[in-house]
Amino acid sequence: MTLRGDADQLRSSVAIRWVFVGTINYAITCLQCAFHVLLTTQKVIHFTDWVPGHAHLIMYGTFGFWLMGFFSYLWPKVFGKESYSRTLEECAFWFIALGLAVMWGDLLAAGLLEGFNWWGMVHFMDVVRSVFPFWFIRTLTGVAILGGVLCFVVNMILTLTKGKGSAVTGKLQPAGGVA
Repeated sequence: MTLRGDADQLRSSVAIRWVFVGTINYAITCLQCAFHVLLTTQKVIHFTDWVPGHAHLIMYGTFGFWLMGFFSYLWPKVFGKESYSRTLEECAFWFIALGLAVMWGDLLAAGLLEGFNWWGMVHFMDVVRSVFPFWFIRTLTGVAILGGVLCFVVNMILTLTKGKGSAVTGKLQPAGGVA
C-alpha cells in the first residue's frame, strides 16, 4: 500500500526499491518451496547447486534487501544528514540486484544439469566438469554483488562523515507528528 497512487516512488526512492524487490524475491522463494517439497523434484535437485541458489535468493535477496532498504532509509535520518551520493545508492542497488538475479538463474540451471545427470548415472567428475561454466558465471556475479556491497558501505560511511546536514533532526516523532 506504500506505493498506492504513487508508484513513481520506485524510481525516486532506492530504499523503497530495496524493500519492493526483496518482497518479490520472497514471493519467488515461496513458490520455489512449493516445488522443493515434492518428492519427484527432490530426487533431481537435492545436493545440487539449485539449493544454494534458492538459499541466496531467500537470505540475501529477501532479508538482505529488506535490511539494505531499512538502512538506506534510516541511516541518513538517524544522523540528520542527506545521503552522500545517489549514484552510489543506484550502483549498489543495480550491481546487487542484477548480480543476484543472474546468480540465482545460473545456480538453478546448474542444479538441474547436475541433478538430471546424476539421475542418469553420469560419472560424478563428468558432472562436475559440465558445471564449470556455471561456476565461472557464479563467480562473476559474486564479484558484481561484492562491488554493490562496497558501494553501499562506502555511501553509508561518506554519509556519516561528509554528508550535508538536512532538515531531518534524527529524532523520532511520536504518533500524530506532534513533538
